[in-house]
Amino acid sequence: MEDACNIFYQMEERDTISWNSMISSYSHNIFYEESLRCFNQMRHATVKPNSVTLSSLVSACSFIEYLKWGMGIHGLAVKVRLDSVFYVGSTLITLYSECGKSEDTELLFQEMPEKDLVSWNSMIACYAEDENYQGVLRLLSELSRTSKIINHITFAYALAACASPATLIHGKTLHALIIRASLHDNLLLGNALVTMYGKCGTMRVAKLVFQAMPKPDVVTWKALIGGYIENKEPGEAIKTLKLMRAQGTIADFITMVNILGACLTPNDLLKYGMLIHAYTILTGLEMDNYLRISLLTMIGVGSIQLIWRACCYC
Repeated sequence: MEDACNIFYQMEERDTISWNSMISSYSHNIFYEESLRCFNQMRHATVKPNSVTLSSLVSACSFIEYLKWGMGIHGLAVKVRLDSVFYVGSTLITLYSECGKSEDTELLFQEMPEKDLVSWNSMIACYAEDENYQGVLRLLSELSRTSKIINHITFAYALAACASPATLIHGKTLHALIIRASLHDNLLLGNALVTMYGKCGTMRVAKLVFQAMPKPDVVTWKALIGGYIENKEPGEAIKTLKLMRAQGTIADFITMVNILGACLTPNDLLKYGMLIHAYTILTGLEMDNYLRISLLTMIGVGSIQLIWRACCYC
């Protein structure tokens, strides 16, 4: 960024494109406040912003939750008649959603004269964030009646809204729509489905989805293990962990800690905890303080001698 700044401020004349490049660079490099300051300088230089300028600025406001700034930029977009541009509208939807303004988000979406798929996805993501699965399914139904092709991103956002047994029927509906759209082999959706069925307490179906996936990745394995953990099935989580290692994929320390957390009785803790301890040694997994504490707590159920052995390995 330092080199970019030097080049930019040495320019004798700066047009909208050069200002946009600078604002966008700040935003992409997580210097959100700097991007807003840069916009202030642009305004003082009497350079007109365009849709790219406003989109970058609204995105920056979404990340730092500068709602007042975002609302001001929204007002400017309306004033210069750029609020109807697809990607400006989509970033505004994300802004209001991130700041917890669900009603404003919905109103903005409804007032958009034309909506592209990004706009639809942004609104579906907003409903999913609020766990409004009725709204998610309603939008999916409306979207299916347009000429736009629903993609895997749309379904991934929708599945995120189904995260409890009460929403299982809606998750199954989405699963059926995914199969109908021939997207069932998509890795992102496979991972989302395994996660969804796990959160809904249907591990049998989660495992079937997992087994049907052409090439599960480390996220898929962690989703299945996470489902077993969430449903208090440490034995199945350990079996999956062993199978995961046999397939050449190594779990991280967070997975280990979570499995130990699923052990509800001293017997379970000692039985599965010893296997976790052995796994970390065999795989050379880097020890984290949380994992050390979890292992020492687990071994404390057994004997002082085992605690001493664990300390030697940790």
